[in-house]
Amino acid sequence: MIEPVDCPNCFARVVILSDDVCPRCRKSRRDVPESNRNLQVVWIADRDLLPGCCVRCGVAAHNKVSVEHIESWTPIGDDGPSLGYRSLILMILDGVFRWCWQEVRRLVGGRAAVEKNSLTIAIKVPVCDACRGAVIEPLAADVRSNSLKLAVHRDFAMNHEKLISHQ
Repeated sequence: MIEPVDCPNCFARVVILSDDVCPRCRKSRRDVPESNRNLQVVWIADRDLLPGCCVRCGVAAHNKVSVEHIESWTPIGDDGPSLGYRSLILMILDGVFRWCWQEVRRLVGGRAAVEKNSLTIAIKVPVCDACRGAVIEPLAADVRSNSLKLAVHRDFAMNHEKLISHQ
């Protein structure tokens, strides 16, 4: 069975085609841009210890920037001004869920925030002075584990793996 891999061009988790082309971005794994050659994909949870090197270039970092993912939704039963019993029950359940989620996150010390109809995961990652202004976007998010998937420098990835294995 062919195992999925992270494409070095778009960083999506895919099964590479027989011609060595990513089915998502349609680029060859052999033609990786210089800017992506030292990057690798990692999942970083909001409670992980992070190494002191820059996520973008791997040198010593003394700054932190926040990488955020906001997930929003339309509440079930949000069907306008007329509230039937079904809509009323669903709105109450939505409120109870939101309150329970906030309490759980408060008790375990997470940094996810639940606002009305949205959830924000924010993780402060280390960057050096040279990379401080660069935009760092998450590739994906997992709201169950409060983690973000990021393309990071391989030195950061290696040190992160060592730190989380000792947590």
